[in-house]
Amino acid sequence: MYYLAVDIGGTTFRSGAFDQKLQCIGKSKIEYISDYKTRERIIAAIISQVRLLYSKLRINKEDILGVGISCPGPLDIASGTILETPNLKELANFHIKNEFNQLLGIPIYINNDANLFSLGEWYSSFNDINTLVGITLGTGLGFGVILNKELYLGSHQMAAEYGISPNLNGGTWEDLVSIRYIHSLSKEMTNKIISPAELFSMAEEKDSVALEIWDKFGYNLGVVISQVINMLDPQVVTIGGGISHAYKYFYNSCEYQVSKHCPAFQKFKIKIVESKHKEESSLLGAALMVKNKFNKELM
Repeated sequence: MYYLAVDIGGTTFRSGAFDQKLQCIGKSKIEYISDYKTRERIIAAIISQVRLLYSKLRINKEDILGVGISCPGPLDIASGTILETPNLKELANFHIKNEFNQLLGIPIYINNDANLFSLGEWYSSFNDINTLVGITLGTGLGFGVILNKELYLGSHQMAAEYGISPNLNGGTWEDLVSIRYIHSLSKEMTNKIISPAELFSMAEEKDSVALEIWDKFGYNLGVVISQVINMLDPQVVTIGGGISHAYKYFYNSCEYQVSKHCPAFQKFKIKIVESKHKEESSLLGAALMVKNKFNKELM
C-alpha cells in the first residue's frame, strides 16, 4: 500500500510516492505554474504528473490509500476548497478535493502547504520536541504550528494564516517577507527586478546591493518571528521555501531583531534553523497526513 503527495506552491508543483513506512520511493520533476497559465491546464498538468508517477513506479491505483495535497491557503479544509488565495489566483475558490477525487478516483486530503511543511519537518528532524513553528518563504509567507507533537489547526482549521495579516505600513506581512518584496526592493534600489536566485548569486560575489537587500529582508523576517515566538514560545523555528536557500545572507539581521524583542529567545536559546529538507518536508507532511487520516478512519 502507498501514499501519494502533491506539493502545489505559488510557483511550482511536484509529486511524490511513499511506502507505508513513509519512505519516499519516487518523485516527479518540478514543474512551473507559469507554463500552464489557466486553471484547466494547471489541473490537467498536475493530474498527468500524478498518473505518470505511479505508473512509472508500477503502482496499481487500487494500492494507493490516498493523495495528500499541500497547497497555498487560506483553505476550507473540511470541504476541500482553496479559498481566495493571494498566491495562486488561478486556483482561488476552487473545490480541489472533489475535482481531484473525480479525476483520479483516489481519496483526496488537503491542507495548507506551510502546515504540511511543518508536519514534515517535525516528523523527519524534530519529533523529540513538543512545539515547533515552520515558516515557508517564497511567493507568500506561510506558517505552520506543531503543539504537543500534533499539527495545530485551530477551531476552524485555519490557524497560523499570519502572512496575510496587516502590517503597520498598510499592507500585509507577505508584502514585506516574500518574493514580491525582493522584487519591489531590487527595483527601487537598482531600477530592475532581481529574482531571489539572482540576488543569491550576487551575494555570493559580495555585491553590496544584494547584501543590503538580504539584510533588509532579514530585518523584516526577524520582526515577524519575534512576534510569533512571543506568542507561542516554540522550541524550534524551522525555515523553508525557495528563499531559504539564501538563509546565510539574511540570518544575522533576522536573529538581531529576534534577540532584541524576545526574552524567551535570549534566555532559552530557541533554535532558528534553515530546513535541511526544504520542499521534501511538504511532500512528507502530505503523505503523513494521508496515513494519519487513513488510520483514523479504520478506528
